[in-house]
Amino acid sequence: MRANAVVFPQPVVKIYRVLPPPREDLDDVLAIMWTGPTAPVSSDFKRVPFLVRQKEVYEALSWLKANHSDYADVTVSLDNLKQYSDTLPPVHISHLSTEDTAEPHNMAVYEDSDDAAVEDGRCPFTVHGLMGADLAQMSMEQRKQVALQHLYSGNKVLAIGTGQQPMSIYGNPKYFPAMFPWLFPYGLGGFSNEFIRSNLAPSRELHARWMLMYYDKRNKLDKHPWLDIS
Repeated sequence: MRANAVVFPQPVVKIYRVLPPPREDLDDVLAIMWTGPTAPVSSDFKRVPFLVRQKEVYEALSWLKANHSDYADVTVSLDNLKQYSDTLPPVHISHLSTEDTAEPHNMAVYEDSDDAAVEDGRCPFTVHGLMGADLAQMSMEQRKQVALQHLYSGNKVLAIGTGQQPMSIYGNPKYFPAMFPWLFPYGLGGFSNEFIRSNLAPSRELHARWMLMYYDKRNKLDKHPWLDIS
């Protein structure tokens, strides 16, 4: 089987030139719903993988601004950063009180609620994505109808725009660094990079093999078809 993919750029630069964004902006796209018999306390928040540590965020943004060309014109806002708490999640938290800690619609098919507890040690903390139980039973066409009804009713939606012209994979050293920033933290090292383009520049296959030899195995452990040259 063969397939083609067309990639359109997202105009992220037009959205934020100041980082981090104001804390209240996150409430438009994210929320935390806590289910269980008791409301969360401060010790629970320490286990939520969604805390913003001001010092680490500032150092990360400062490093990107100094070392990554795409962040050179970004302003690091200390005023926005002060809006984030080191001990509380930065988004709205809702508590849905339930008598039982086991939610039937969140349980696996073969899960037994009697085996969900531990005899000693810390209770395991699991993060789930939330999707309405009614949506899970709908077909794709039914979901589209619900979405259109939501839209026509004047309710809020999140739309992410794209550029008008697709991106070329040829002669575009920013292509892969923009798609996988965690693999190219400096924004450099993509295919056809201008710093290695010469008569002695390696082929695409040799370049991919070279990246697979990184000491930390970042490209080997990150499963992407563009590095599958076996």
